[in-house]
Amino acid sequence: MVGNPLFVPNEMKAINVAAKSLCEWVHAVNNYTDVYAEIKLKKENCKTMDHELQKANQDLGLKQIVLT
Repeated sequence: MVGNPLFVPNEMKAINVAAKSLCEWVHAVNNYTDVYAEIKLKKENCKTMDHELQKANQDLGLKQIVLT
């Protein structure tokens, strides 16, 4: 629906002001879901990298103890 070239706020305004507002809302919700999906993926990647960093720091700590 969002991809429809006629489903833009300016086109909807010609039909009805309420339709324009509803169209803006639909576009905003669609944009929110796109951004949320991207942020969720980045958060998951960050969590994975934090776990890897913790493990690497533990390994480093053990190796430093062995060297001293």
